[in-house]
Amino acid sequence: MDLKTIYLSSAWLNDEVINHYLGMIVDRDPTNIHTFDTLFYSKLLAHGYQSVSRGSRKKDIFACKKMFSPIHLGNHWCLICVNFIEKTIKYYDSLGNKNTDCLNIIFDYLKQEYKNKKNETFDSSGWQIINSEDCPKQKNGYDCGVFTCVNAEYLSRDAKLDFVQDDMPKLRIRICYEILNNRLCF
Repeated sequence: MDLKTIYLSSAWLNDEVINHYLGMIVDRDPTNIHTFDTLFYSKLLAHGYQSVSRGSRKKDIFACKKMFSPIHLGNHWCLICVNFIEKTIKYYDSLGNKNTDCLNIIFDYLKQEYKNKKNETFDSSGWQIINSEDCPKQKNGYDCGVFTCVNAEYLSRDAKLDFVQDDMPKLRIRICYEILNNRLCF
């Protein structure tokens, strides 16, 4: 893993760093949290449900409290958070963009996954699809991966998203420290 992408203040985080970090979030609470890897959404978008249906074979994602999927849009990282308790699917974009298409694709995935795994129709009543307004905003073109990782970490423990762009240098150091120790600080 190339830790320089974390430590260098103006470097984009690569998919290996994001996958490892999200994996540590799952390791902290494997019963309640599920994450997909950085290729999940692009495979789902390009090739449909069948291309990703094996990805959750070992785990009943519907038994989790939350599920996270990093979304890579060309040169920008965003995050989807599915909260199975609150029945919400939220899109977190540190540039403040909205992406209802992405939300609907994930919602359709959940319906297909439920049908495939449970052999029943997914009850979509009461579910909300939300472009999050409370996502902290980046002020540069390279910290989106850090925002994505930190958003997932905070949301996984129900912490308020109270960090800002000025916190990025210390958050990069924290992520690097956590990866080197293979353990989250909180």
